Amino acid sequence: EANLDTHSNHPGAHLTGLTAMFDKLKNILTAFEKTEYANGQSLFDLTTFYITSEFSRTPALDGSKGTNHNPLNNSAIIISPDFKGNQVFGASRVVPKAESANGTSYLVAQMVDLATGDIMKSKVDAQKRGTLIRPENVIATLAESLKVQRNIFPPIGTDVTTIRNLLK
Repeated sequence: EANLDTHSNHPGAHLTGLTAMFDKLKNILTAFEKTEYANGQSLFDLTTFYITSEFSRTPALDGSKGTNHNPLNNSAIIISPDFKGNQVFGASRVVPKAESANGTSYLVAQMVDLATGDIMKSKVDAQKRGTLIRPENVIATLAESLKVQRNIFPPIGTDVTTIRNLLK
């Protein structure tokens, strides 16, 4: 198994490990596509895949040519018959080393207008109607899509906003 927790030689080790992991994912998706379920549909046609990590990485290399954990940003891949493909929503921005409290650059998620999917450029707009898309929003959306109760994914309560309207 690839170790993606690279704190040194990130350009070589992380890229190699991530490529190997995505090759395995491709094999899984292909197997689901080739496995017929019923009425001409494959398992792929009926399955929702949610791929994510528990953290992202800082954009700049450190002294040992590694990267550090970044809890302020993350990404997910959703493959589902319920959602249109090839969409990207949300955004991040780089906080440069010179502006960073800890002396290293990092990515931070940007506020999104959940009604439109627009990235909030100004602080005033972000404070008025911006929301950070969090894992809870994604999980609530998946639960709604799968028609399962949210409470099977604690702590996703009924008050967590879905992003369903962004997944046109």
